[in-house]
Amino acid sequence: MKINYEWPGIDEIRSSVNEKERVKEFLPGLFHFSLPLIVWMASLAGIIFAPWWAKIILGLVNGHAIGVMLIIGHDALHGILFPKRWMNRLAGRISMAPAFHPVTSWVHSHNGLHHGFTNIKGKDAGFPPLNLQEYRALSFLGKISCRISRSWYGCGWLYITEMWFKWEFFPNASRAPKNPKAFLRDRLQLFALFVAWISLLI
Repeated sequence: MKINYEWPGIDEIRSSVNEKERVKEFLPGLFHFSLPLIVWMASLAGIIFAPWWAKIILGLVNGHAIGVMLIIGHDALHGILFPKRWMNRLAGRISMAPAFHPVTSWVHSHNGLHHGFTNIKGKDAGFPPLNLQEYRALSFLGKISCRISRSWYGCGWLYITEMWFKWEFFPNASRAPKNPKAFLRDRLQLFALFVAWISLLI
């Protein structure tokens, strides 16, 4: 059965948000940006210098900090963390770096395609869900793969293979950002960070 639903326009959505809640303040933004960054740097230093048993705990802390920084970078690149655009851009670039996400491709795939075409197959850079007919058409192994990739323990693998690899770091020509020079620069910077990171750990 087809359900007709009239989606609210962007102006209606924005007007429903309290004006006070839309104010972007510098100090709260700085706090949310700085805290996970400090935890990440401190835990990374601990991994380098701490005894082996502490490295395991600090590795978990470090990984969690990277995840939080990715969320902070997401908000910054949506322009809602700081009052100035350049502040958001800089905070987003720094916060996304430990997770090796080029800012240029993130803005293209997430802000442009995912939010512009949410759940529209062929356009959304995310993971539009299958309908019942599409799921039933899968092979036995395909159904198992679908269930695993949609679970809490398999979504990370889905993200790395279907999102990060195909859209963020190694996109083909049809998926790549429109500014190839900026995208190349972003990836070279992250590659340099990766080399420095590994050099510290070994």
